[in-house]
Amino acid sequence: MSLDPVQGGLVVGLFLLFLSCETIAEWLGSYLDTLPVRLAFCLIILAMVPVDKFAAIGVLLVVAAIYIRHHQDDLNGLSLRKEVAPKEVKSPKAMLELEQGGHADESYDEMDFTSKENDQTDEFERVGTSIDEKHALNSEGLGSKSQSLFPEDSTKAAELMRGNQDGSHE
Repeated sequence: MSLDPVQGGLVVGLFLLFLSCETIAEWLGSYLDTLPVRLAFCLIILAMVPVDKFAAIGVLLVVAAIYIRHHQDDLNGLSLRKEVAPKEVKSPKAMLELEQGGHADESYDEMDFTSKENDQTDEFERVGTSIDEKHALNSEGLGSKSQSLFPEDSTKAAELMRGNQDGSHE
């Protein structure tokens, strides 16, 4: 299978354009964000489709590389002009008036990791009896009008209250 000279020239031209996408992005600068340039790139890509589909994909990749390079500069906060010098960083006034040396006003507690007397005994202190005691909460009884609406519920609630008066339910 032989390579068509036109296709070979397109591949070499697209490769050279791809290598120079940084220069093209600098040269076009902020014009890349305008509508006419975007439409021109779209028309160039679409015009390449009838000529060769693979060449159209190559043109698409070159245009994408140009836009990636352009927006990479924007994201990094770099200027497209190289001659702009970075701003000087000045120290705040508070930093200039600092005294060198000295000690901190804060004191730090030192931890003592030696064992204590109560850590070495086998004595066990029981928990008080109040931990397992449960009592019924005070509640309002059902009103006379609502008792007639829920007769079963009111009798069950009364039975539960009577059964739990001493703090345990059996």
